[in-house]
Amino acid sequence: MKLNLKLDFKRINKWYLSIFILHFLFTFYTDRIMFDFSKLNVVNYIFCKIITLVALGSFWHFIRVIFVDKNAFAKKMFKNLIIYLVPMCILLIFIWPGIWLGSDNKTFFELATTANFHYKLNYLSSVFYIVSYMIFPLPTGSVIMQTILIGSVAAYILTKTLELNNNKKICYLMYLPFFFLHTIFYIFYVNRPIIVGTLYLLLVAIMLFDKVNKNTLDNKKLAILTILVSLLTSWRKEQFYLVIAIPIVIFIAYNLKLNKKNLIKVLLPIFLASLIVYIPQQIAFRDKMTNINKNMPTYITPLSCMLNMDLKKDNLEEDLKKIDKVVDVEICKQYYSHSDCAPMYHEGWLRDFTLEDYDEFLEGYSSIIKNNIDKFLKAKYLTFIEATSIDGDLFSSIGLYSSNEDTLYSTGYRSSKVIFDYNLRINFLKVIEGKTDISKFNKLYNLAFNLFIPLIAIFVIFVLSIFKRNLFNFLVSGMLLGQAMIVFLTAPASYFMYYFYLYLTGWFFITYYLCMFISKKIKSKK
Repeated sequence: MKLNLKLDFKRINKWYLSIFILHFLFTFYTDRIMFDFSKLNVVNYIFCKIITLVALGSFWHFIRVIFVDKNAFAKKMFKNLIIYLVPMCILLIFIWPGIWLGSDNKTFFELATTANFHYKLNYLSSVFYIVSYMIFPLPTGSVIMQTILIGSVAAYILTKTLELNNNKKICYLMYLPFFFLHTIFYIFYVNRPIIVGTLYLLLVAIMLFDKVNKNTLDNKKLAILTILVSLLTSWRKEQFYLVIAIPIVIFIAYNLKLNKKNLIKVLLPIFLASLIVYIPQQIAFRDKMTNINKNMPTYITPLSCMLNMDLKKDNLEEDLKKIDKVVDVEICKQYYSHSDCAPMYHEGWLRDFTLEDYDEFLEGYSSIIKNNIDKFLKAKYLTFIEATSIDGDLFSSIGLYSSNEDTLYSTGYRSSKVIFDYNLRINFLKVIEGKTDISKFNKLYNLAFNLFIPLIAIFVIFVLSIFKRNLFNFLVSGMLLGQAMIVFLTAPASYFMYYFYLYLTGWFFITYYLCMFISKKIKSKK
């Protein structure tokens, strides 16, 4: 009997393996729909095909674990994923093909069809787009993939919370942050801060639940954490601190002894993986001048604001001359904006300059900030306050669509046409984006979905963790606040998505502790 069961198990494994292989091979056929093979970057295509192989393998392994192994956690997570995806898919149909806003998405899409990478916004973003189109061969494939990614994180969090809480109904509050209108908007708007913010939440959630459950750190879990850290640190440079911070959090979360063996076990894979993932991006920007041009937006927005303020005169003229060697000071002053890099949209803003000129530019820029630190902070505050969405939002996709014709920048893909009627689509977008004709709704939208609520919650957790000596919460909330400060000082524009990681993770903590609190109150009354 045991032998028969073993043979049957092998037969089932072979059956699922066959489906997986056929599925993967089928993607070579469907690739003809999305990819221009006459302009294809073969190396990138093969690399993304390998990632697709791993992704499909993971998917079919998950399906096998559910239906063959009958794994209870996997079954519950799959059920919770379907519960989330059903309404999201219906909503996506109404606003098909998703929210394609700004030049970044257009560039990602166009480069993806030739398997080329958009290094300026990190090659990993292009990998996400390309793999999405290999699995879902239509322009909205990237939107579908991001919806599944965020839905999977939501399902994981809910399933883990259900394990901890006897009051099952209360646990469904964990869905709440993923159904907020701000979250829905960004789910259907594919960009790297959204993907990164989702992975950041997953990283924090895994360690929190493992700490609460007092789980040990096995090799599988360490591999998952290593992959997440390497992706996050490479995807956005302001998250470089995670290479140091997360190993510390791991020691706390899993109660590891501080010895040489554990240090090597945790630090070595994280450092190596982060380095390997980062290398392609570093190679692309090994030219110093290319890297300088990439970083210019960080300087331009606050500079343009400060030039229209009453700056202190100490060495001001000399500092402005140094700055003018790289960027046209008059254009910066004339087209200033605290919300976006407006001067960059005007011809002639950037001069032909040398590396020596750039060094002088940095000297002049630093000197102006040093002598006018209050003006610099005011400029950054104006950029930040608009990004919080407390008084409106810089983003609006409503004006992009005026007919039933192709809404994806006239790409020619018929699958990206509005499915129903564009008026219906716009009405849905008005609700999602808080830009309806009902002023009271719009005000309520700004009141409920701004950044301040999760930001304050994280700050409260940080303060309480000090008094309660909760080292895990102290480190995690400190990481979130520390990165918020980095983004505050370096953000080139008032984009809410720069703080999406903070928004989503903050609301996760709010709903999680709210579930635990309500459950305890109900239990104490019985």
